[in-house]
Amino acid sequence: FFSPPAMQPPLSSVPVRFTSAGYKDVLWAVLFLLQLCVVVAVGLNVAQQINWDSDTVFDGTDGTEDFKIPASISYSLITSVILSAVMGTLMMLILNACASYFIWVSNALQILFSGAFALIAFAVGDVATALFLGLLCTINVVWLWCVWQRIPFASVMLQAACEVAYSNIATVFVTYFGVALQVTYFTFWVLTVAAMWDSASPPVQVMLVLMLFWSWQVLQNVVHVTITGVACTWYFMSRNMPSYPTLGALRRSLTSSFGSICLGSLVVALLQLLRAIASSGKASDGSVTFMGSCFACLLDWIEASMEYFNQYAYVQVAMYGKSFVQASKDTWSLVKDCGISALINDSLISRTLMLTVFLASIAVGILAPLPFQDPEWTWYALEVFLGFLIALFILSSFLKVVHSSIQAIFVCYAEQPEVLQVTNPKLASELHDAVAYMNSSRPATSAPLLPGPMGPMFPGQAPPVYGPPPGD
Repeated sequence: FFSPPAMQPPLSSVPVRFTSAGYKDVLWAVLFLLQLCVVVAVGLNVAQQINWDSDTVFDGTDGTEDFKIPASISYSLITSVILSAVMGTLMMLILNACASYFIWVSNALQILFSGAFALIAFAVGDVATALFLGLLCTINVVWLWCVWQRIPFASVMLQAACEVAYSNIATVFVTYFGVALQVTYFTFWVLTVAAMWDSASPPVQVMLVLMLFWSWQVLQNVVHVTITGVACTWYFMSRNMPSYPTLGALRRSLTSSFGSICLGSLVVALLQLLRAIASSGKASDGSVTFMGSCFACLLDWIEASMEYFNQYAYVQVAMYGKSFVQASKDTWSLVKDCGISALINDSLISRTLMLTVFLASIAVGILAPLPFQDPEWTWYALEVFLGFLIALFILSSFLKVVHSSIQAIFVCYAEQPEVLQVTNPKLASELHDAVAYMNSSRPATSAPLLPGPMGPMFPGQAPPVYGPPPGD
């Protein structure tokens, strides 16, 4: 599994981890802050001109009666937020204890659901839908048959990510704060657009949409880089963790690495803008053009691929303080070595997290409104729907800590697995056994599913001592 000593690069060729290499991509950080100030200033000006009335949604100026909102909706929404936080904690506890079972069950349920709905569609005479669902069921069966030997590795990675979240609970609060900032910014953007959209020229409208996509991506990626920075610190320094590692990782994300985050986010935002323009293309009769649909589909795939690639590039940014371009180059080298393993690992875990979040959100939506319902249950359906949306948003953000940690640990393990023999021998043994189990299912002439370490460590050599992040 490990590379022979002759293949290891010299120690001097490996970048220093967790040290500030100076501010990177400063120009893009300045441009982002300028556009953010413009949007926030206009949004605040518009918000001051709105007559807020907490008792009504419509003011009745059109001759209709005021539309009253019952207090039970507010209470149920607050309960949904609290219950979602509790549910997120329970989810991480259960995933940490039963990761392998959850991965197996989530994949099996997708097969059962698609097969069951295919039978139902066939029974009611909807042959087209039945064939589609049957094909989907078959694809899921083939997928599980092809990747079942990788489930132990994914399970260990999932458990390690949960441990990162437990031992650094501040990362969860960073995620919540990031979600709050995203919602706040979206509110300001909507107010800005509502005030000037009709009078704005098409280029201005395009810039407004780009501002939304760019800011949303930056806020999301600052959280991701912070979490991956903490996870990398935990990987290399779990026995000598610095004080307040989350604060140090957040500080680097908002200072020396912020420009790299802005540049990577702008690339994805531009792709999102192009996809939105292509999706809105209409023919003269109002129908969507065929070429427009094909172009939008292509852009959607490119955007998803770029966003996924960036998640791993940001690990390099968080760990080494690299510029976005340099991080992308190094990530491409990693992708060529073990990109398929990363993709399958993420797919297995993402399926599990998505199904878990979906089912937990349904439970929150149903349970949260129950204590506040009036005898007529007039608003229950709306409260269930709103509670489901709130839970889906919060739980998805909550488990982002887990998913980002998995990507960081994967990169660290692909580069230097032997570090774990000192920092976390139990995890090193579990991951080594899982990788050996994966490789044992392949022909002897095949390349291993995960290549040897790319770091500088030689067998029998003590690992280098990593100093704490700057300022910690």
